[in-house]
Amino acid sequence: MNSAPSAMTIALSIWVRAITLNALLIGVYMFFHYGFEGALILVLAFIIGFVVTLPVLVVIPLFIKLAAKIPYGLKGRLAGLSFFLIALAVLFYTIVAFLMGGNLIYSKDFQLIILAAIVAVVLATRSVKNSFSKLTYNDHEQQLI
Repeated sequence: MNSAPSAMTIALSIWVRAITLNALLIGVYMFFHYGFEGALILVLAFIIGFVVTLPVLVVIPLFIKLAAKIPYGLKGRLAGLSFFLIALAVLFYTIVAFLMGGNLIYSKDFQLIILAAIVAVVLATRSVKNSFSKLTYNDHEQQLI
């Protein structure tokens, strides 16, 4: 029988996929609006995304465990996890924007970066549905014992 993945394994999968998708979405947007130089932002967003968001890996497993305890079905738990991770991403980008000077929040590019992050988080969360299902099934099975 396959053992259930750990919350950290699922967190790593979501984190890597979200960063990759986010960098790809930002890179495509920047390429069409700023040309080849904008496409270089894809590589920078990818590398910087891994380095800067590393501390987020401490929080994601906690959100996964919290979402696994939501008293609804799998879709409700995944929606809850998506909400927690979207809130974390928006908070993260907002803090970065304030550290870089508060006016960044009002720029169109920043708003599209937030949108790309939301789309990336939702798709990354959806992509771990099977692993998350095994984790939540194991958690609920252990509670019954």
